[in-house]
Amino acid sequence: MKTLTLFLLFLFAFGHGQTQDVVLSGIENGPYQQIAKDIKALDSTIIIETTGGSIANFQQMLKRTDVRMAFVQNDVLLYQKYIDEEQDVNTLKDVRVLLPLGREVIHILIRNDDDIARFKDLKKKRVAIGSRKQGSFVTANIVKKIGRLKWTDVYTAFEESLVELQAGKVDAVVFVGAMPVNVLMKLDESYASKIKFLEIPEDVLRDIYFTENDNNVAIYQAAFIPAGTYPWADYDVSTFSVMSLLVKNIARENEEEHNATLATMKKIYKNRIKLRKKGHEIWKEVDFDFSEIDFPIYDGVKYVYKRR
Repeated sequence: MKTLTLFLLFLFAFGHGQTQDVVLSGIENGPYQQIAKDIKALDSTIIIETTGGSIANFQQMLKRTDVRMAFVQNDVLLYQKYIDEEQDVNTLKDVRVLLPLGREVIHILIRNDDDIARFKDLKKKRVAIGSRKQGSFVTANIVKKIGRLKWTDVYTAFEESLVELQAGKVDAVVFVGAMPVNVLMKLDESYASKIKFLEIPEDVLRDIYFTENDNNVAIYQAAFIPAGTYPWADYDVSTFSVMSLLVKNIARENEEEHNATLATMKKIYKNRIKLRKKGHEIWKEVDFDFSEIDFPIYDGVKYVYKRR
């Protein structure tokens, strides 16, 4: 009997009582991973896990019990909300926003020797839009539909798609990420000299809104990639951006895990000046403002940010 009791206690301690300490950070060497490392430098209790991207982060967060937070694009959640309404389900019911992180920029890359001169020239081209686990997949499909461009989708992960662009297997690459994207910063000179950015006209995405408290809030905002952001691009690029979010699934959260999550967010807030100086560039955009967010906010987090 004593042995059985100890066995049951073991199961409870190491099975049922699994702690929520994982941060789902997206693709290897991507902006999310860099931002997650900034957070881990403040809170050593978290464990960073790479995934296939924003969509994978969302899906894993719903299924797993050990996730403290995940990085997700706002348009990925809004797209899921649309699917839920169509199917009369509510997969988002336990998702809460911890922090609006700033904006991720749509990067479109083409070869210098291609005949693509304008955005509309992507029609009938082969465009790499990321894997089905990446947020770029959702954004690219929205861009394609709104822009009325019947290109051919190629589902390859970002770094692989860069290789395919050089080899001529695809004509363009779409990637959504917070500037600067580390992979693009480190392109070797011989490769970088053969590619360039393609602009997105201002009228393509400016009229896509969601309604919050009778106000229309733009999902995408006009943006630009400043000259010199990447060593090989000495010109400004007009494009669009989408909000990036830190989110959490509260379905199986207990009080201890709730307090641990708030403690992490408090460390972020207290060290916000340090993050802006030494962390990823996106921290300079973080203003702890939830006015553009169309999803429930995590309980207690506004108090942590002194936004009551």
